[in-house]
Order: sequence, then C-alpha cells, then structure tokens
Amino acid sequence: RGAESEVIGFVAVQRDVSAEVAQEERQGRETRMAVLRARIAEVLHGHDELDRRLADAVAILGEADFLHLDGRALVLARDVDEEVAILLASDGAPDGLVATLRDQDCDEMRPLYLPALEGILLPIPQGGEVVGGAWLGVCEAPALEDAQLAMLGLVAGMFGVSIAEERARVQTERASAAALEAVEAKSRFLANMSHEIRTPMNGVLGMLEMLSQTSLDKEQQDFVETAFGSAESLLTVINDILDFSKIEAGKLDLERIPFDARPLAEDITTLLSSRALDRSVELACYVPTDVNTRVIGDPTRVRQILNNLVGNAVKFTEDGDVVLRVLAEEETTESVRLRFEVEDS
Repeated sequence: RGAESEVIGFVAVQRDVSAEVAQEERQGRETRMAVLRARIAEVLHGHDELDRRLADAVAILGEADFLHLDGRALVLARDVDEEVAILLASDGAPDGLVATLRDQDCDEMRPLYLPALEGILLPIPQGGEVVGGAWLGVCEAPALEDAQLAMLGLVAGMFGVSIAEERARVQTERASAAALEAVEAKSRFLANMSHEIRTPMNGVLGMLEMLSQTSLDKEQQDFVETAFGSAESLLTVINDILDFSKIEAGKLDLERIPFDARPLAEDITTLLSSRALDRSVELACYVPTDVNTRVIGDPTRVRQILNNLVGNAVKFTEDGDVVLRVLAEEETTESVRLRFEVEDS
C-alpha cells in the first residue's frame, strides 16, 4: 500500500506442501493398516470354524482400499495328512488357480500381484516353512509398496498360526479318540476274559467243596483245603480285574442292599488270621457293642476294600498288631454312617 493506503502492488508467497500431504497420507494408511491387522488378529483367534474365520479376515482386509480387493479369495494349505486342502474358496476365481497354487514352489513365493491371475498371491508361513498359499482377487492393479507388502506378510503369518492351531486341534482329537478306543478295547478284553475264567473257577470251587465232604484222611483234607483257599484267592483276583475294567468303562454299579457290618468285619479278620499268625502279627477286630451295624450299601465292595486294606497292613507289618475298627461316624434315631479304620503298628 502507498502512503495514503492505496494498493500499489501484490506480494505472493508459495510453499510446496506436497511432501507433507504425502507423509500425512502415508501415516493415515499405516494407522488404518494397524487397525485392520488388530481386527484380523482378533477374528482369527476366535472360536468359529477355520473357514469362517478366514472368510471374515479376508472381508476385513478388503476394507483396505489401497489393495483394491474385490472379495474373491482362495486359501490352500496342507492338512494333518500332508494333503493339500482348500480351506476357503469363493466364486469367480480364475480357472486353474487351484492347480497353480498347488503346484507352485511355495518356498520361492513372495507377496506379489499377478495380472494374469487377477489377484495377489502370498505364501502362508509357519514354523520356518511355508504350509500353504492364498490368492486374493482384485478389481484393479494395486500399488504394493513396502508397507503394504509387510502388512500382507503379517496377515499371511496370522493365517499360518490359525492353520497350525487347527492342525494341532485335529491331531489332539484323533489322539484322544485313539486313546479312548484303546482303553475301551482293553476294558472289553479284561471283562470278557474275567467272565470266561470266573465260570470254570466257580466249577473248581464247587467240586473242591464237594470233595471235602467225602471220606478223606487228614492229609487229603489238608490238600483239598489248600486247593480251595488258592482257588478262592484266584477268584478274588479275577473279580478285582473285572471291577477294574468296569471302573475304566464307567460301568461299575454299586448295590444298595441291607447288610450287617459286624459279621462282615469279623469274617475279614478270621480269613486273614492265619496269614497274620504266620508273620507273628496280632490281628484284632473292634466293633463297639452299642454301634448299630445294620446299614444299607454294597457288602461285596466293602468286603473287597477291607480285605485289601487289612491284607496290606498284615503284609507290611513285620512285628506288632493290626486292628480293624468299625465306628459310628454319624448316628441318629433313623440312620447311621459307619467309619472303617485299619491301623497297624
């Protein structure tokens, strides 16, 4: 302006801000890519089926407008049997694409755009090796810079982790099913063999009992009693094996019938008294007279348990005594709960 504020000329100042604009655009793209990567990671670590998770991840990746994805996708990977499996396939893929990916030397693959295949190819790595490949269809040629290539590589790595986890899950399920089948087969075998052996053993016991009632001299009677005791012991082992197989198969049923625990406990100590005498161990049974021992339960299982506990106590006691006690743990006018104790010195 002049002395009297009239306009006498113009001064123009120009500054090139294209670099700043480009930098802002790059930062914006990087921010969007970081958000997309986080969303893709969250989807891939979900609990849906693998194909659903892969499809959702591709849909999120399609929001990256700089990639120009059109929604078409194909994902291949080796399954647990090392066979190539199609994990995700959408309509509109070019003819022969499956064969191209299957026959491609994956070790040399890098994320790249191939106009002939109308899409982006990228390897799927896991554990230092390439386990599959993916094709992402595009509607126009994308400008793949280092940042975009790095993002695609990260997404492919996420695909690889999800595929590895799926393979591990399938292998675990197969191993679990095989182990369960082996246990069931063993239980069936034990149950069948126990039944087959128990039948003739009952016959042996019956014949020995009949023989013991005939005219025998003292030595012959001792022989019969020894054979009868051995047969009973073997039958106990067979019953234990059968019970074990039932427990493994989840088919062990407990009876609920009335029985008296007093004579049951006394029978146990009487049966094992000769064994205790041989080891110079005093074996006693203590049941207070004021305890109501008439209860409801499974006398066979109680007998087996007490026989094992008392038998082990006698076996591993070198000198001293073993006491079997039957005590009332809870008692009312209508019910009683008994407690069995085995104490050794």
